[in-house]
Amino acid sequence: MINEADVLTAIADHLGNATERLSAFAVTGYSFEEWLNWEAYWACRARGFACSPKPECRASGFKDSKHQADLMMTLASGERAIVECGLIHDCTQSHWRKKLEADRRKLEPPHGDGFIPLQLVFVTSQYDFLRLANWTRWLERISFWNSPAVFRREIAFKPSGTFLMQAWRV
Repeated sequence: MINEADVLTAIADHLGNATERLSAFAVTGYSFEEWLNWEAYWACRARGFACSPKPECRASGFKDSKHQADLMMTLASGERAIVECGLIHDCTQSHWRKKLEADRRKLEPPHGDGFIPLQLVFVTSQYDFLRLANWTRWLERISFWNSPAVFRREIAFKPSGTFLMQAWRV
């Protein structure tokens, strides 16, 4: 029987085995968020979890939304986790913070009973960004960044760099 932690652990474990690709993608300066979405989907499917890509938010109990989320998983409790993913990397510009905030608004109530809205943010850098003041300041300008996370996994790249996966219930 799976729960929210199982889902997030499956995704983190899967991506932890893809650090060479993550590092290579990160240095290009281009977004690979859609690739991460599909890798998260595959990580859940590979573990046998009931998972759907691109669920319609309205059909998923989010009453006033015309948008799609990135993933939906059915948990052992019968609840469904609706997941919205976001990516931040070395070339991410400030306007992407607005995208992360919009993702969060998609997941906010009102929504039907039996749903767990999760916002999952992937951060990747060729640097040890968690110890750099300019990164810290940039991340702290995201309204929810310093809110308590339900999941956090940091993975070091070789020879340098970091990948962070962090999730919040919305």
